[in-house]
Amino acid sequence: MKIIEVINSINYRGGAQTLLDGLVANFKKQNHDVLVISLYGPIDKSFEHLNIICCNKKSRFDFKSARRFRKIVKEFNPDVIHFHLSCLATYFFAFGFKKRNWKLFETIHTLPTVLVSKFEVFLRKIFVKINNYSLIAISSSIKKLIDDSHHKNFPCVFNGIQLPICKYTNNKKYDFIIVAHMSEWKNHKLLFDVVGELKKEGKDLTVLCVGDGELLEQNKQYSQDSGLANLVTFVGAVNDCSLYYNESKIFILTSLFEGNPMTILEAMSFGLPIIAPRVGGIPDVVTDNVNGFVFEVNNRVELKEKMQKLISDNELYDAFSKNNLRDIQKYTIENAALEYIHIFESYINK
Repeated sequence: MKIIEVINSINYRGGAQTLLDGLVANFKKQNHDVLVISLYGPIDKSFEHLNIICCNKKSRFDFKSARRFRKIVKEFNPDVIHFHLSCLATYFFAFGFKKRNWKLFETIHTLPTVLVSKFEVFLRKIFVKINNYSLIAISSSIKKLIDDSHHKNFPCVFNGIQLPICKYTNNKKYDFIIVAHMSEWKNHKLLFDVVGELKKEGKDLTVLCVGDGELLEQNKQYSQDSGLANLVTFVGAVNDCSLYYNESKIFILTSLFEGNPMTILEAMSFGLPIIAPRVGGIPDVVTDNVNGFVFEVNNRVELKEKMQKLISDNELYDAFSKNNLRDIQKYTIENAALEYIHIFESYINK
């Protein structure tokens, strides 16, 4: 099978980019011919092994990059084009609505109307309506939203990761680790506020923040102004978080919305119990009081209670850790890649 993987941007290692990287590697292992296209540049160095073709898109409506995209696709002549992160406008400007020989798929990585332009949402509805486009959900909640919105039954494939090959350590430097892009919707300030409250109560809990983004400096300043300079550590963008997962006790997220975070799966693979909000696909992989805790979005009281309980109850901590090391076997990138190929083949053979 000839597959083109298309992503809006691959200039940092986010969840969608990490999934694409793993899928490409496994598709090639299965002897499929794979081409990767990024609409925008630059390309993060950690993805250079993919030999990505960049369309050098300059703006939302860039017809020059669309023509370049059209040329690349026609020369490769794929069986499948698989989109990640708002690529449909470029495809439309390149090929219009007319059906082609290839099948079109889009993985919906987060809420279907979040971080996507109204034009993209409109195009998606048209493409789905004319049976030229299949969506793929990464969580049961996203599947319900897109099923209800388009009155169709779309497939769902949970994210998968490459399981780590390493030795686990008991030398834990940090009580909590959060791996997340520094943006408003990741809601870091909620975590800092709770850590600040606990400090006032005489409980000093250390937090490691991994990630870059537009709010990095603002979050640093906020934590310092909150008196947490000696408790919160920022390390910026990291391509391989293995060392930091190994040095941390508990993985935590405070997001306002999510799809199915790759970072949770990565943390599970290191045996870290999870504390995360009850949003998106998180309840699909985090079962409350089994392998971690979930809490209501922005609920500071509930978050504080969960953090205190897990950090102080060693028996509960060990149980959650063991359950995660067991359950992560279901979420491998190998399994995910096989499911994607099955979906592609089923549509091609229709």
